[in-house]
Amino acid sequence: LKTGPVPEAELLTYEKDILRAEVEVYRLLQDRPIRIPKLLSWDYSHEEAPCDYFFMERVEGCIWKSCARRIPPESRGQLLYELGRSNAAVHSVTGQWFGYLKEDRRFRFDTWAEAFSCMMADILEDGRKRGCRLPYAEIERAVKAQEECLNEVRTPCLVDFDMWEGN
Repeated sequence: LKTGPVPEAELLTYEKDILRAEVEVYRLLQDRPIRIPKLLSWDYSHEEAPCDYFFMERVEGCIWKSCARRIPPESRGQLLYELGRSNAAVHSVTGQWFGYLKEDRRFRFDTWAEAFSCMMADILEDGRKRGCRLPYAEIERAVKAQEECLNEVRTPCLVDFDMWEGN
């Protein structure tokens, strides 16, 4: 069982409905050559629980970071290869828009520059609301200056930016 936050939880903008995105990712990857749990059921109605939730099968194994000391050094290359293969399988999923996997069309864009600019604007606004001291104007200028470069990306594809040894 995996649950999302209750609706009144204080979240970063991109975290709203994030569990729904996770379910969608598992659905998109179900026929790809990547080891993922099988989805059993999910519910977003909040009738049975005060939050979104889903059930998935248990996948045997251990988080790389947790068992790193038991992994022989000669196996590390193979593990990195498998991690790369998994990442490639994720990135092989293409979509119709750039942005987050959300029903809210506010998060869907025609270009990667538009999507990334909105993502950065949201996270910077979240930082402002929380009183984080950052060079906001400098960050905004840097993002704006790279729009042309960002628009070199022409095909929207699924990206897992959180695939690392601890995850």
